Amino acid sequence: MKKLNFNNKKKTIGLLGLLIFLFGLYLTLLPSIRYEIPNNRIVYEAKEYQIKLAYFNNSMTPIAIDGDATGPGAHNWAWAVSQPWCIGSGNEIDPYLIANLTIDGMGASSCISIKDSNVFFIIENCTLHNSGIQLDRGGIYLDHCSNGKIINNTIFNTFAGVHLIQSNKNNILENNCSANGHYGIRLQSSSNNTFLENDCSSNDWVGIHVKTSNTDNIFIRNNCSSSGLYGIESDSSSNNTYLENDCSSNGKHGINIYSSSDYNTVSNNTCKLNGENGIRLSSADFNYISENNCSLNTYHGINLYSSKNNEILLNNCSANISYGILLNTNSNNNTVFRNIFNLNGEDGINIQSNSNYNTISRNDCSLNGFNGIHLFVMESNVISENNFISNERFGIYLYEVSNCEIFKNTIIELKYSGIYLAESSNQNTIYSNQIEESLDYGVHVKDANCVNNLFYKNYFVDNSENVLDDGTANSWDNGIIGNYWDDYTGSDADLDGIGDDPYFVDGTGGGVDHFPIWFFYHLNPIYIDGDATGVGAHNWTWAAYQPWCEGSGTWDDPYIIKDVIIDGQGVDNCIEIRDSNVPFIIYNSTLYNASPLDYQAAIYFDNVDNALILENDCSYNGHIGIIFYENCDNNTIQGNVIYNNQNAAISIRESSENNYIYNNWIANCEGQFAIYLLQSDHNVIYKNFVFGCLTGIRVHATEHTSVLGNTLEHNQVGISLRHGHYSRIAHNDILYSSNHGIRLDTTALCDIFDNYIYNTTYDGIRLIDNSRYNEIYSNEIKKSYRYGVNVDDTNVHNNTFYQNQFIDNEVNALDNGTDNYWDDGAIGNYWSDYWDTYLGVDLDDDGIGDTPYNIAGSAGTLDRYPIWDDGPGENHPPTWDQIPADQTLEFGVPFLYDVNASDLSGIDHYWINDTTNFQIDGNGIITNVGTLPAGIYPLEIRAYDPYNNFCTETIEITILSENVPPPQRIPGFDLLILMLTTTILGVYLLIRIKKKKDL
Repeated sequence: MKKLNFNNKKKTIGLLGLLIFLFGLYLTLLPSIRYEIPNNRIVYEAKEYQIKLAYFNNSMTPIAIDGDATGPGAHNWAWAVSQPWCIGSGNEIDPYLIANLTIDGMGASSCISIKDSNVFFIIENCTLHNSGIQLDRGGIYLDHCSNGKIINNTIFNTFAGVHLIQSNKNNILENNCSANGHYGIRLQSSSNNTFLENDCSSNDWVGIHVKTSNTDNIFIRNNCSSSGLYGIESDSSSNNTYLENDCSSNGKHGINIYSSSDYNTVSNNTCKLNGENGIRLSSADFNYISENNCSLNTYHGINLYSSKNNEILLNNCSANISYGILLNTNSNNNTVFRNIFNLNGEDGINIQSNSNYNTISRNDCSLNGFNGIHLFVMESNVISENNFISNERFGIYLYEVSNCEIFKNTIIELKYSGIYLAESSNQNTIYSNQIEESLDYGVHVKDANCVNNLFYKNYFVDNSENVLDDGTANSWDNGIIGNYWDDYTGSDADLDGIGDDPYFVDGTGGGVDHFPIWFFYHLNPIYIDGDATGVGAHNWTWAAYQPWCEGSGTWDDPYIIKDVIIDGQGVDNCIEIRDSNVPFIIYNSTLYNASPLDYQAAIYFDNVDNALILENDCSYNGHIGIIFYENCDNNTIQGNVIYNNQNAAISIRESSENNYIYNNWIANCEGQFAIYLLQSDHNVIYKNFVFGCLTGIRVHATEHTSVLGNTLEHNQVGISLRHGHYSRIAHNDILYSSNHGIRLDTTALCDIFDNYIYNTTYDGIRLIDNSRYNEIYSNEIKKSYRYGVNVDDTNVHNNTFYQNQFIDNEVNALDNGTDNYWDDGAIGNYWSDYWDTYLGVDLDDDGIGDTPYNIAGSAGTLDRYPIWDDGPGENHPPTWDQIPADQTLEFGVPFLYDVNASDLSGIDHYWINDTTNFQIDGNGIITNVGTLPAGIYPLEIRAYDPYNNFCTETIEITILSENVPPPQRIPGFDLLILMLTTTILGVYLLIRIKKKKDL
């Protein structure tokens, strides 16, 4: 037998031990090794790595973690992270992770239960079921927990899929919590949690149950449909937000908010096809319910029971079996505004049982099976500006209703009556309603115990019968004005808009309208003094009671004078208003034949603010169309037609500031000026058309005026400035002026640019008498029959002209002034006669003529940098305003880079070569398309002019490496591998040694 060489044995054992050590070290360091990616990015892909590394188990027993537990055997997070199913360190960057588990609660406990924890943790991609339906159970049960994320789990057959008790600042995202015994998600006394895109459908009771003292939670885009009771239920929980959830097809209500659940926001949810109501509020106050779809429900779209001070806005509550909305039993002080309540089986709106002090405004309540709105046993509600059209019974039905204000409603095509009052409906005020085409009565007062109701300024047109009043002591005028009756046969000899004979109302009530509204469009002149007081004062309070005036003088409801025709009879203003600052409108009226005396007008304002003069015809007046005589600020004159007046169309005088004159059509004014500004600063004259006047626009002794985008044709002078300092005259078209296009007289420090001045008999632009320090640039002045620009006096000085185009003028420019400049030091003007008359050349092809252009006149001035143009098809490329430079940014940061180029012909478009990763708009703004991986992106950028010439620059965009921490190792895993390897190799060596010894 051969002897074993123990020296060789020792060497072998030593070598194997070293290999074992190195192998264990490699396993220890393996998770920290970074890998080079081919595109030079260095990444960890941390989250994906962690999920793959996380423990997979399809038969786990339930997990319970107590974050505060201590002592031997405590199941706290330190214990959890020692288990194969948990990794991480519990901080925000490296949260604990429990993933990829399947747990059967065996009907005895929650599948995963965590309590008293404020570390960061994630539960993801688990399948959890069969926890039992006891109150303290859940697929995932969090008690006094914060900083958790519950993501993409599937949970079924539990009491609640996810159950939170006194748990805050958690995120519950994209879980499937369907088919549970009671709730998909339940939270109690929990705040500041986010629930996003969870599927909580088809649960036995409720999709999401918010129970007791929950605040500041947000629920977005969750599927809460098809549960046995409610999609979402809020019980005694306030200040929560519910957005874009689907709460359809539930057994009772889509969303149920009750028991002091206050100050919640419920917006953009879908609450259709539910067994009872789309949204129900019971004893719930100060909630904001907006833009929800509450249609096709078995009872009502929205139902309020004993709920106060809620805002119900912009909802669609159509095609419900009963009501669009119901306010029931002491539901007070609610606002119902701009909703759609159409095509419901019974009423669009139903208010009953002492639901008082509500405001119902601007809703559409049409095509309903019974009434547009039904008011039953209540008082002091406001019903205004609603549409009640084509309902099967009544537009507005009042039953035992008192002290309501009903005004400005549109009530058309009712099968019965427009407004119906029955059974002790008393002391209601009903005014300014449009009541048309009712097949029964416009208004029907049914019972003798309907007492002391007031009707005025209502318009009865094309009803089968306008009114039947069988009530008692009802009034059909307010002592100043009555109603408009289309069957009135009286007259209005004095043209005050009030009929001279009373209108007798049908019925046993003996009603009389003593002041019936005449066909009020033809009126005598109107005079309003906003400050007037005393008996007979013609102030706005008086005006509001006239047939030609509506509104209340607020920004939401301005006074409106509209559709009137007034003949000033050659002796008066048509409409004169003084000392007023309330908002008002004069609209669509014809005002003519005002007095020819100085400063008289179709519309005359003195010390008037906040008016809109809109789309009126102020033509054929003796002096002025519209005048602001003094101290008139913040008014708008828009869309009016003003022609054939004997003086100005529009005159703004004496400290009238911040007015806006827009889009008016003006022609054939006989006076000096069509639009005239005198000593009135900071006004804007924009996009008006002025034709056939002596001067289109005159700015006199006025500063900071903007004259923009107007068209002035066939006037003697297009725009005239005298002492019109600091003005902007831009983007105007001034055509066929018989004297001058623009005239400056003693005017300084104005910017005159981008105007088109064509076919002027004398001068395109003329400067006289100490006009100074004006900048005149980028205008096109073409075919002036004397001078394109005429600097006429030696005291016209220090004006600068550059980048203008002088084309085919008799003489392009004359300068008899002093120290005027015909370039800005870098660029001058384009002169159409430069190369033929002055033999100019551009040998270096830089777009600037090589020899100066001589300006005619005594000043002896030059354009040192005349613009050269090779004509159509010129070959000068654009130039970069600033050469594009390389860019560097962090991964994930949006890329936005602005490049700009200039060209005499303008920039037609920008171009880049990489449209997969980037995009560029017409302004040269480059942005990324999607998230850019780390790396270097070469990008060529071009700017093109209209002739396809371009400048180009290539830059590099560097996206830095993603800053993601390396994945964490499973605690103890490396040591386990090392020990296992050492044991196997040790056993192997002992066997070999023993075999050799036996030999």
